[in-house]
Amino acid sequence: MASTFTQNHTKKANVSINVPLIRVISYLRVSTTKQDEKDKSGFDRQEEITKEWLARPQNSDCYLDKKIRHTVSGAKAGRFDEIIRNLENGTYEKGTILLVESIDRFGREVLDDALWTFQRFIRAGGVFAIWDLNDGARISSLGVDNGNIWQIIGAMQNARTYWERGQKWKVGSLVKQQKNLEDGYLGNFKVREEGQIYKIYPYWLSFNTNLTPPKGFSGGWWDVDKQAVNFIKEIFYLAQTMGAIRIAKHMAKKGMMNVEKTRPVSTQDIYTLLRNRAVLGYRVESHNRKVTKTGKEISCYPVIITEEEWDLAHHNKALRHQPKPKSSNGTIHRNLFEGSLFCACCGSRIGVKLTTKTGYKEYSYMKCNGWEKGRECNSGGKTIYEEDKLLNRFQNFHWDKFFADKKHDQQIINKRKALQEFEAEFRVAQNKITNIEKTILDSIETNTEVDLKFLYNRKKELEDDLDTAKFKKVRCASELNKLEKNKTGKAKSKEIKSKINDFKNSDKNNIENRKKFINWLHSEDLVMTYDFINNGKSSDKGGIGIGNYNYNTGKITEIDSTIEDSVAIGLDLEKINKLKV
Repeated sequence: MASTFTQNHTKKANVSINVPLIRVISYLRVSTTKQDEKDKSGFDRQEEITKEWLARPQNSDCYLDKKIRHTVSGAKAGRFDEIIRNLENGTYEKGTILLVESIDRFGREVLDDALWTFQRFIRAGGVFAIWDLNDGARISSLGVDNGNIWQIIGAMQNARTYWERGQKWKVGSLVKQQKNLEDGYLGNFKVREEGQIYKIYPYWLSFNTNLTPPKGFSGGWWDVDKQAVNFIKEIFYLAQTMGAIRIAKHMAKKGMMNVEKTRPVSTQDIYTLLRNRAVLGYRVESHNRKVTKTGKEISCYPVIITEEEWDLAHHNKALRHQPKPKSSNGTIHRNLFEGSLFCACCGSRIGVKLTTKTGYKEYSYMKCNGWEKGRECNSGGKTIYEEDKLLNRFQNFHWDKFFADKKHDQQIINKRKALQEFEAEFRVAQNKITNIEKTILDSIETNTEVDLKFLYNRKKELEDDLDTAKFKKVRCASELNKLEKNKTGKAKSKEIKSKINDFKNSDKNNIENRKKFINWLHSEDLVMTYDFINNGKSSDKGGIGIGNYNYNTGKITEIDSTIEDSVAIGLDLEKINKLKV
């Protein structure tokens, strides 16, 4: 990536003859960051050229105004647009000299583009001094009389030809490396030098030519940083239930550092790791050359995370990032149960609004969004918001019976059975796709006539089925994972009641306290339904439990609030079944 910085120099004055000196801008460029940081010979050489050019008697009327150091890779990186703009708008006076080492600093472009850049600079009033052209003589015109045009065109064309040849060599080298990797040969990887941080393979690995590779590979194998790998495994485990900010804080406390070992691990470091498919053993192409970019993932690293662990972490990340039911509270959080309180009649979300002031008092009231917007809701849809009563109702719920051990065990059994069915569905679609691909390949190799259009269309349909089955499988595995971690019975009841009690004893008007409580309800998927007809009494249809929310319809789709042998739900069972998605 390009990094440009400018060094300003004090202007010299020729006091004896009182003649204004000519501004010189030295353009120093190397192709890669490696040349800049490690080799440095490119910049050093160009610095010496600048000093020598300024020391010549014929250039005594010049002063060095600034040096532009540019580190970048690519044929179009040497353009001088900013300097041309400064000449055109008068920031630089006419006659300003641009000193460059070689014509190929912009000659790597297509010849027409390179000449156009050259002409723009000259027409704007600039003067070139090119070290390897006419011994650095000043060029202010492309006219034939000047004697430079043919040299310039020839030099540009040679620079372009040389650059194109280099690109072909690089392409050939990349193609060969890709073929070697596909064949399992790893010998193109280099050993990480002592203290070296960046490499073309993951930071937790170091290539070792002396190691015997597993079957199917040759040329060496990988030394593994065990501490780094253990950290990564823990990150993916935590990502199943925790966000990147919390993970970063947790891992920093455990002593995990960033790749450079200069600071504790950050949230961005966690995001980067969670996106890095090298943890699955895959090497993903890092270059952007259209000629050789295939998009392939080649398995050539040790696997440290399973596909299931990867899917679980990313599935839960997606769930955490999906929008919560919106509320009219904004940042005030007037409704303590925003996104967790629903109408028992129609399933719509219940919001809280403030009445117009009456004297010195103003009242909060609950309203059913469905009723207010004229949707199908037979309730009154509006009543006074009594927060303490709602809190007590939540706290006094039979949580110990709701999270009974037998019920919990049965839920795990049911969820495992569902997971097995989804996995079977996934395998069926996968096998069908494999069979179609085999049929297509066989037809090509044996020159057998088949309906390729039908097979490709069918393959696309099956790939959609595969994606759907994979989502079901991952979601079910995530839910099973959460179930297995959940506390049950009295322990869970104590945890919930303690959370509610802690909030009741805190400053309930504090925005952060309210936000924290709301987020806790969301994380536990705890919901409450309110029956406006019967004022939400616990003996009527209004219920409490675990709920699912449909973000498309804006309604609760399901509430499980089993108590002993009875079912107290916020919606009639018949209505729930209609709302399920």
